[in-house]
Amino acid sequence: MKVKLMELRGFTEDNITLMIDQDEEEPIRKSLQPTDFNIRRTLLSLLHSARRGDILYIHLIAYGCSDG
Repeated sequence: MKVKLMELRGFTEDNITLMIDQDEEEPIRKSLQPTDFNIRRTLLSLLHSARRGDILYIHLIAYGCSDG
């Protein structure tokens, strides 16, 4: 999804926040673990720094999510 946002919509890498479970054997650079705390903290941070015309795109895949 990150690549598509960059290629098709012109987003720059520094304007994308990636939260993904990391495989310890293949760590993903600059990503946060998608814990409840990290998701809430990151969304609040994005909302507080948003300016008119900004876009917030959320792509959520919740395999095995225990709390809905």
